[in-house]
Amino acid sequence: MVGKKHYFPFLLAFGSFSGFIAANAIKPDGFASFIVFSFLAAALIAVNAARTREIRASAALIVLAGACAGLCAYQARSLSEANPITLAEISKVITVDCVVSGEPQSFGSDGRRIPVRLRRVTTADGYRYSASGNASVILPEPYALGNMPGRATLAGQYAIGKGLRTEFSGRFLAERNGSGTLFIANAWDGNGTSPGADAGVRLSLRHSLIRAIMSRGATGGLLLALLSGNREYLEGGLADAFREAGLSHILALSGMHLSIIGLLVLRFGRGMAGERFSIRLSLIAIVFFVWFAGPSPSLIRAVLMAFLLFAAKSLGLTVSPLAVLAFSASVQLFLLPLDAVSPAFALSYGALAGILSLSGPLTALLPSVIPLPLRSCLSASIGAQLATVGYAAAVFGSFVPCGFLAAVAVGPLATLFLSSGIVWVALYAVSPAIGIAAFPVMEFQYRIIARIVRLFASFPSFQTKDLSGILLTVIISFASAAFILAAHHVTRKGRLPDAGFAGL
Repeated sequence: MVGKKHYFPFLLAFGSFSGFIAANAIKPDGFASFIVFSFLAAALIAVNAARTREIRASAALIVLAGACAGLCAYQARSLSEANPITLAEISKVITVDCVVSGEPQSFGSDGRRIPVRLRRVTTADGYRYSASGNASVILPEPYALGNMPGRATLAGQYAIGKGLRTEFSGRFLAERNGSGTLFIANAWDGNGTSPGADAGVRLSLRHSLIRAIMSRGATGGLLLALLSGNREYLEGGLADAFREAGLSHILALSGMHLSIIGLLVLRFGRGMAGERFSIRLSLIAIVFFVWFAGPSPSLIRAVLMAFLLFAAKSLGLTVSPLAVLAFSASVQLFLLPLDAVSPAFALSYGALAGILSLSGPLTALLPSVIPLPLRSCLSASIGAQLATVGYAAAVFGSFVPCGFLAAVAVGPLATLFLSSGIVWVALYAVSPAIGIAAFPVMEFQYRIIARIVRLFASFPSFQTKDLSGILLTVIISFASAAFILAAHHVTRKGRLPDAGFAGL
């Protein structure tokens, strides 16, 4: 029987998400079914494995504690999504004094959506009122493109980025959406704009890095996307090609990026001052990267798991990676409840759960004539795809059959490109001349990646707009995962030395 310490994180996660979803039952989010079914099986196994009354009681208490945490998270989410609160009449507001709370995002062809926290508002009759709550400023395309980090900003002011305090002129729309009230800006000249000390350093670093990389053309655009998650500077059509090839996760900041950065720093630190110093230095490096790039749900997941694994190792504990994943989900839900309703959260946790659950069995099932590194890469790709394809079909309305093959082909190349890019940035910082001389290596890698991505983007994909298509995709993916686990169990049992004497 597996020890109870491995089951309890699953029970906590099951209780947390059950409480969160139950509180939101009136208007359930699309991720609810995915999360519930992901943890339901683990919870049932844990309860069945609890042979004694004491363990059953402990399991029930942990589920109850998780449900309470989920209810608290839902309440925190409701408060954080509160619409603007002010004594001013919203329809008369013409200016908002606010702090940018997130990075600008594309808003169709109209411009960029900028999430903000309100501080004060000004009405048409000249009165100023204090305000609180969230809003989404829609900045027209000319202003947005002229003030993205790395571009020439208006009047030499700061580029728009998280932590910037500024004012926008415009008007509120009467409609509401899930991100708060929309404020349509008709002007922004940067007057009165200022960042805090922390935001100022971050914006300056991002601005300098983007300016340096932008000068390298299309290759720099892909490197910037991998380093900061900013896809604004990708070569025309390349972002769409990544999506059509089922490779959007390559461009999304994730644990892959943190793993590469942590590994590079780990090896560097090990050569300087030993193992303990290198581990601590790598943790500092990944925290710095998350601060610099922005705390996306997948990055937060990776950071939480890194620190939990480091803490367990420091205490001499042996923990299951799946258990750490489940506990990280509970912690992230409680601390950042808005993350739990984003597709990035579900896809990040789902993909890693699929890799941890299916990669090992699938690697053992694949023919041994295939080299082990290739088998491992292929198994990880298939595991991630099977765990997330149903959710992706429901949310994005499409299924890319060749996605796992594309990931096998492009994933290692993207890892090499990102690693080379980090080294190039360090060289460029030391000596721009050396960086420019070494850049043809980056350009060669970029051309290979771009051609392979566009090749896979030309392969057909299936649309899953209706319920039957979504259900078929989910059934096929779950049946495939179950078959892999069952086949691995049978083959492993057949290889046991005493298997032939079973039942005698």
